[in-house]
Amino acid sequence: MLDVKGSFISYLVSAKDIVNAMNSEKEDEKGYITYLTTAGWVTGKEYDISTVDVNSEEGIARALKELKEQGKGLDALSIALSMYNKTAKDFKDEKGIEINEPNRAIFLEDVSIKSPSSKMVNANVFVLFSDQIIGVLPGKMDLQLLND
Repeated sequence: MLDVKGSFISYLVSAKDIVNAMNSEKEDEKGYITYLTTAGWVTGKEYDISTVDVNSEEGIARALKELKEQGKGLDALSIALSMYNKTAKDFKDEKGIEINEPNRAIFLEDVSIKSPSSKMVNANVFVLFSDQIIGVLPGKMDLQLLND
């Protein structure tokens, strides 16, 4: 099932980065997008998820070695997504049940969240589900500028 909203958001991030590169503008905003959600404003940069073979201990060890060679570490989001994908595949293979995913998860880093009550939360990583998004603004918005 196609997630129209999630796909559009991904395309918007890519298009914004291409336009900024062509115009030599806002390089510090590369990958950032600001979301208006049901819970307030969220701004962050798309987070690069690693694929991890969670089928065996050997697969996890191999992934750890590859990530270490690339100068990266293993993160909980990558493991969780890989475990989720394995479960979805197992359900389809073993039980003939396909998990519909109309709303995708958007993985963000360097995140700022401003709630309707004007509370600010900063986080290294955050998972935003596309069904919670009302609208998007290309780029990184300074949420401190929003009035209380």
